[in-house]
Amino acid sequence: MSLFCQKQSRWSIRYGFYSAIFLAVLLQPVVKAGDTDNRSNQNSSAPSEANESPSDSHQTIHRFFKQRLDYVFQQLSTYPERYKNAQALKSLAEQKIVDFWDLDATLLALIGRTDWQQLSQKEKLDLRHSLRNTLVRYFMEAHEHYSGQPVVLEDVQLNHAMNKGWLTLRIVLDYMPDMKVDFNIVKVDNQWLFRDLRFQGIRYTRMKRGFYQKMLKQLGAKQLAQQLSSKNTQYFESRGIQSVPTSQALKH
Repeated sequence: MSLFCQKQSRWSIRYGFYSAIFLAVLLQPVVKAGDTDNRSNQNSSAPSEANESPSDSHQTIHRFFKQRLDYVFQQLSTYPERYKNAQALKSLAEQKIVDFWDLDATLLALIGRTDWQQLSQKEKLDLRHSLRNTLVRYFMEAHEHYSGQPVVLEDVQLNHAMNKGWLTLRIVLDYMPDMKVDFNIVKVDNQWLFRDLRFQGIRYTRMKRGFYQKMLKQLGAKQLAQQLSSKNTQYFESRGIQSVPTSQALKH
């Protein structure tokens, strides 16, 4: 493979992950189980989840995500000026990602259970903060490239217990084949959370695992968190946003 093709492939994967985080933020208001958009369900008579058959539950979850996806993209096209302000865009991403992303599960997959359990509470807090800001940065960078491309909820695959699965979105593109992005979702305490994402068969946690584990062993958790934070801080400051201390950013 030529150097150009290698760079193009890396860019494609990178953009795919950026787009995935962007889409995750848009979908997250409906991830909470049983939380439907009243505007979309005023004429609906869907059965309660407790009385649903597995197929009904699967259809309900699919409907939850689709309704919110349709609603959010309608909002984006109606109010395109709203999130041109960098701080407003960052706040949107923070509110959605922090509340609806299982940061600990993602870090556990990146670092490994044994090493994660050996970290202090302060080290875990710093790594959560760094990962959260990385996801926010992905969202903001993807937003810079978004120009109204249609997004379709293509599939929701759940396990037999209906508490884990994969959500597949398809981004419709004019200049290249449509791009599919998969999200690993899990139901925790009656709430749906994101844990991982997959693009072109590559899971985010598997792609980044070697870097996290190598840095942790060579430099320790503190330096790993600082290195992760450095790129995020540089990006935020380039957009005129001041960094927030970990203690203020993550209060839970």
